[in-house]
Amino acid sequence: MNRLILLLLFVGLSSCTKTLYMGRAPQTHFSFPNANVTPLNKVRGEASKVKLMFPPMVNSTLINQAYADALSKAQDADGLINVDIYQKQTPLLIIHITKYIVEGTAVKQEVGKQKLN
Repeated sequence: MNRLILLLLFVGLSSCTKTLYMGRAPQTHFSFPNANVTPLNKVRGEASKVKLMFPPMVNSTLINQAYADALSKAQDADGLINVDIYQKQTPLLIIHITKYIVEGTAVKQEVGKQKLN
């Protein structure tokens, strides 16, 4: 009986983590037409959500938290360009963890610095 419980516990805790590539976004924030956009460095941001029974859905709050986390890792960053977006799902028994991950280049935007003809 103890071996059966240990086997069930092992099977339940051995998670099958799935990482899904959700796509690529050219930019996360609006760039003004007359702005100089200067790349700063590569950043990675993530946000996670936990739910019982069913995997949690990705919503705008989770996405904004991941973008804010990425922007906080570069000083004076106003946005992200060339962003790769991933969703990672980890089931543990009846607990499901969804992680939203963004990777891209942080940029600084100086508005009104270019001459428009």
